[in-house]
Amino acid sequence: RSGVDQLAGGIGTAADGATQLNEGVQRLDGGVQRLGNGAAQVSGGVDQLAGVLDQLSQAQNAAIAPLRQAAAQMRQVEATTGLATGPGSAGSGSSAGSAGVPVSVQLETLADQLESQGLGAGSSQLSDLHRLRDGARELSSALNDPSGEFLTGINALGAGAAQLDNGLQRLDTGATT
Repeated sequence: RSGVDQLAGGIGTAADGATQLNEGVQRLDGGVQRLGNGAAQVSGGVDQLAGVLDQLSQAQNAAIAPLRQAAAQMRQVEATTGLATGPGSAGSGSSAGSAGVPVSVQLETLADQLESQGLGAGSSQLSDLHRLRDGARELSSALNDPSGEFLTGINALGAGAAQLDNGLQRLDTGATT
């Protein structure tokens, strides 16, 4: 009878382990659901922020166009009047700032800076925000799409753990009677 008792004890230990595994997987499933909810909230917040910053970017781009037009007009004025020459040169005057840089160049430089350092089309900050938005959407989708690979795997793990627990509990019941 000692071999049967050992087998029953081993089955009981396995059944206890399967129950713990099943409970752990259920907690994991609950955690994944909370994580999915949080990811959806983050994604929604990043979407809102990106939307506002995209509008600001459009407004900034609308402000850059007149700067570029003013620079082009100033360049024409400088070319026809000779005002592009710097201080101390032989020209009749200067539209140059204190550093001797023509106003047309200063306007173009300002437009370039706004475009690249602000929220312009060439801005790395806006580009980074769009990558963050896309990544947050992808994460939220992975954690919330029941037909997606991740949740399908979590659900299969849960079903397998429950089957294992159920089978070992029945086996344990049969071994101890």
